[in-house]
Amino acid sequence: MNVNPATYRDDITGWVDEWWRGINVNLNAQYDFAFGLTAKGIYSYNYLNEEFDGFEYTWDAYKYDAATDSYNTQPGFGNQNPWRERHKRNVVSRYAQFQLNYNKQFGPHGLSAVAAYERSDYENAYYVVHTIPTNNYVSTQYLSEQDYLSDEWATEARAGYIGRLNYNYRQKYLLELLGRYDGSYLYAKGRRWGFFPGVSLGWRITEEPFLKNRLGAWVNDLKIRASYGETGSEIGFTNGDPPQPFSYLPGYNFNQGGAVLDGAYTIGIRPRGLPITQLSWVKNRSINLGIDFTVLDGKLSGQFDVFQRKRTGLPAARYDVLLPSEVGYTLPNDNLNSDATRGIEGMVTYSGEAGKINYSIGVNATVARLKIRSTYKPRFGNSWDKYRNSAEDRWANITWGYHVIGRFESQEEIDHYEINNDGQGNRTELPGDFKYEDVNGDKIINALDQRPIGYAQGAQPYMSFGINGSVGWNNFTLRFDFAGASMQSYLRDWELRYPFQNNGSSPAYMFTDRWHREDPYDPNSRWIAGTYPAIRKDNTTHVNYQTNDFWITNVRYIRLKNLELGYNFPKAWLKRWGINGLRIYANGTNLFSLDNVKKYEIDPEISSTNGLVYPQQRLYNFGFNLSL
Repeated sequence: MNVNPATYRDDITGWVDEWWRGINVNLNAQYDFAFGLTAKGIYSYNYLNEEFDGFEYTWDAYKYDAATDSYNTQPGFGNQNPWRERHKRNVVSRYAQFQLNYNKQFGPHGLSAVAAYERSDYENAYYVVHTIPTNNYVSTQYLSEQDYLSDEWATEARAGYIGRLNYNYRQKYLLELLGRYDGSYLYAKGRRWGFFPGVSLGWRITEEPFLKNRLGAWVNDLKIRASYGETGSEIGFTNGDPPQPFSYLPGYNFNQGGAVLDGAYTIGIRPRGLPITQLSWVKNRSINLGIDFTVLDGKLSGQFDVFQRKRTGLPAARYDVLLPSEVGYTLPNDNLNSDATRGIEGMVTYSGEAGKINYSIGVNATVARLKIRSTYKPRFGNSWDKYRNSAEDRWANITWGYHVIGRFESQEEIDHYEINNDGQGNRTELPGDFKYEDVNGDKIINALDQRPIGYAQGAQPYMSFGINGSVGWNNFTLRFDFAGASMQSYLRDWELRYPFQNNGSSPAYMFTDRWHREDPYDPNSRWIAGTYPAIRKDNTTHVNYQTNDFWITNVRYIRLKNLELGYNFPKAWLKRWGINGLRIYANGTNLFSLDNVKKYEIDPEISSTNGLVYPQQRLYNFGFNLSL
């Protein structure tokens, strides 16, 4: 990073000019027929142009020498790697849709339907010339100075047919049928198109006489619903990335390496590997069961849902079909694996009044986890290998580690401890070090003693919840929003685990609350107990620093995300000034949190394992809304 402000001038270090030009056209037309049919067309055209022109100079930097009262330079000071580059990019994207809508009521029967066709495409043309200039003055690019030239082109195309049919009888029985037939340029012919149907059913029970006559006084609305639907995902790799465009075609990749032949450098080509001809859409099959209700004259309302999204056809390669190593590549991915996300969510809101006070409060929560359903022909060497490494029918992203059962209290305890805790006969142990559970009882602590100790690290929490509400009185309003989460794990690492990591410092509590000698200059003085083990510098492989449930924290928190107090001035006061409305307010964001990680001086929503991130900001705002 250049931190010398003297170089922040284009006549010293160079210049960059970059222009972006764009045009966006949206057209739509609609015609309504008298018998309930509507025809609608949409067309969108977007053009984007980029022009880049840049020149970085060579320049020297100087260091002051106080002994000679002079400034000196040396190799490595300044910049001796100039460049000159010009590139152009033209991007065109188009989208079109034609849609027919039908909506008609036949007495108690309601019918609506949609039929549509849509398609989109995208083109990206890029041309770049890069040179190494011989001076800082002539900006013209010459062939003799050229070190890179590229003429690139990329394209995408997709199309789809859409259909939907809705039927209801007196808004009591609800039915929806839908389907999509989508095609993607990423897949080979014959695997390019996928059909994704769906159906949903609803029953508004409060419209039934047997419930309306008995409970209609306090049950305002009650609906049961169920749905099943399929969608497609363009996934080509295990990390979720889409397939490489045109990877279903055989051929070669140009400009892959090279060689000197007969004294001249020849650009190389490389086989693309086996064409990916069997891969197609990943199918997402979603099932949802839910209930909606409103009771007590609309004061209490809510909804609850149980859901599952099962993905089939996740990409993976077959390992049981072997290719000779001389081939140089492996079998391509196929649609082989499956998983499922299962969960439940709900929310409840209550609104009411007490004299001049009106209020509302709502709570919501979601719990969802990913489970691996099946993988391609799993194989294991023994029962332990299956227990430790199998993914079949298991929750995904589990953190494994050691269970800490206590601490060594003295050197005498270490010397007579029957379990080999560190794999070296306990020769590296000190009072205050962790004692791990010998799960299998073989008197040796090793990987066979690791067990699940946490949830996924650095991922979205499996459980999230919130509380929101408002209170109003005499033109004053108070609103609040709480958000929280649980079922997520955080591993303290690097600066939060290893003392003097990278020859830097460590959190103060790691030093002040550690096991240590009473007299640091007397190796025979008694040990003082603390929370953290004794300090070891540059010894990150010690058994203390293995993943265990001391360093893993299963985070729980609830945070006041927003609090706002406002006042609306009475309109009678404002009329004389010609003002229609005036509201003043003060609000705060991220005001406080209740969590179990404050003792580590980190934020509960942190993901960086070393804790070296910019903290959550606490913001205060004061303002007004004025309407004339």
